[in-house]
Amino acid sequence: MSATFFINGEFLRRFPDTVQAIAADKHECVSSFYTTVDLLSDDFIIDENFIRRGLARNEDEFYALTQQDLKLLWYPPYGKFSEFIEKAGAAAGYKMIKNPIRPHTSGTPDGSSCTDVLSSESIARICADLKAGDVILLPCGGKGSCFSSRICDKIDVLINAVLESGYTLLPVSALVY
Repeated sequence: MSATFFINGEFLRRFPDTVQAIAADKHECVSSFYTTVDLLSDDFIIDENFIRRGLARNEDEFYALTQQDLKLLWYPPYGKFSEFIEKAGAAAGYKMIKNPIRPHTSGTPDGSSCTDVLSSESIARICADLKAGDVILLPCGGKGSCFSSRICDKIDVLINAVLESGYTLLPVSALVY
């Protein structure tokens, strides 16, 4: 079964072996931008050129590492976007994934304080809220991180619950093209 991985530049740089393994296993790889900047922040000038360059740089680094192209789909950092950001991404050839289902998480990505990302309650809520065409976005970290280990421990339970709810698992590109 193939999954879709939203990969950002930081993950590319910190975990190149993991990215290469994901690509080698023929999973669908899409962009989560070059950096984890809040695109709605007033700290930076976020214009169309910034969006284009952030998407292009992520593409270039992914290709240099894997010799494969990213699919032209993206999810903005932290899920923060505006109509302008969506249009800037579209002008760069990208389709934005908006409002995915996100399980309740708390704590930090480095695992210093983390609750169960896929608790029984979280899985039940995901399945209750699920509609055809929804994307379930699961936070991952590097191998051994809090998020990756918690997700790996329960991913089979989530997959079974989604399938038992009558849904089929597809790569994200099958939902938007």
